[in-house]
Amino acid sequence: FLPYVTEEVWSWAFAEESGEPSIHRAPWPGPRDFDGISEPEGPRSFDVAVSALAAINKCKADAEVSMGREIRNLTLAANGATLERAKLVLDDVLAAARCQSHRLEERDDLEDEAFEIEDAEFAPKPE
Repeated sequence: FLPYVTEEVWSWAFAEESGEPSIHRAPWPGPRDFDGISEPEGPRSFDVAVSALAAINKCKADAEVSMGREIRNLTLAANGATLERAKLVLDDVLAAARCQSHRLEERDDLEDEAFEIEDAEFAPKPE
């Protein structure tokens, strides 16, 4: 099923601009395809984002709610250094987690790049 979906998406979004009518005949991306894309500001920002999102998803799983369920309020805890690094990616993490409102709590007892959910209030299940 996936090859058909990727072929269809390619035809909508990339076939005309790339000059390749099929994703299966298109060349693999090379270094020139990434020209103009800047390096992340924080070298560990991806790892911090993954760790924060994993903590949020674990909270949702433990609460037995859908991963797509919106979070009305979230209290996310981490140590000071981790919270500082998280500033670069926090907006994206919270958007991916569908979080409407959040509060950060500094807890120095947590390991570096570890997050803990102190509190989460989920939106009602949609009808």
